[in-house]
Amino acid sequence: MKTTKILSAALAILMALVLIACKSAARNTSENNPTPVPDTVQTQISEHLDQINTILNGHADLWDKLFAQSDDTANQVFEDRSVSKYLELLLEKHKELITDDERNALAGDIEKICGIEDALEKLYAALPEESDNRQNGDAEKSTEAVLFPIFEGKDLDGNAVSSKTLFAANKVTVVNFWFSGCSPCVEELDELNALNEKLKEKGGAVIGINTDTLNGDESQIAEAKKLLAQKGAAYPNIWFDKDSEAGQFSNNLLGFPTTYVVDSNGQIVGQPILGSVDELGVTELLWAQIYSALEEDPIFY
Repeated sequence: MKTTKILSAALAILMALVLIACKSAARNTSENNPTPVPDTVQTQISEHLDQINTILNGHADLWDKLFAQSDDTANQVFEDRSVSKYLELLLEKHKELITDDERNALAGDIEKICGIEDALEKLYAALPEESDNRQNGDAEKSTEAVLFPIFEGKDLDGNAVSSKTLFAANKVTVVNFWFSGCSPCVEELDELNALNEKLKEKGGAVIGINTDTLNGDESQIAEAKKLLAQKGAAYPNIWFDKDSEAGQFSNNLLGFPTTYVVDSNGQIVGQPILGSVDELGVTELLWAQIYSALEEDPIFY
């Protein structure tokens, strides 16, 4: 069931704050400015995250029904890194898929998670630099490049593929994660093929990664090739080992389909895009990131 992947990645949103908080603590420890010991903070936060995971898994089947829907809910709240806000929006958008009793049960989950996030917020606020950053609002943000994980793999025809040469060969690469049992993923394959044709004119390309094919599963590769052919999608699809850095990255995706824009240096541009690329608002966001990678003024399609 895909829920486990989705829930793990939802918690990863909060873990991003954990890492920032602990790094801040390490830089600012002094006699006059005491901070919680990072290991202690990490332990406390991990316990809170385990609680959130337990709550979500308590109604995993219901949450899975909502997570399976294709929309841009995660994009709306990604900057807030709030699991409860993400779940609240998701529940409101798709409440017609469940009964009133089920909706009340999920609303209860959200309320509990919101309380846990309040406790997490206090842990972050206890760290001096993190607290100052929150007060200033416009505090300096990290300019460190976020690189797409390095991989060595193959395309679905068995040809060797390397991330180093793949990204360098394109001015921009749109990387789309999907799996064969995901209806929204399959439905947008022809749209992605059309996008690939447009990107060719700009020296770019679309690359697909079907997570079912990781590790080179021959039966799953055959299924993926069949679906691609049915939708007329001729752009390359690739696979790599599940245990690789890129494989772990794939396992922590928030949902499917998920699309990344990567520049010629292998650097991820902007935030991941969840949902079909032809949805209202998502197309504009995608092209904004593409033109950012190209360092050109945007012209939306």
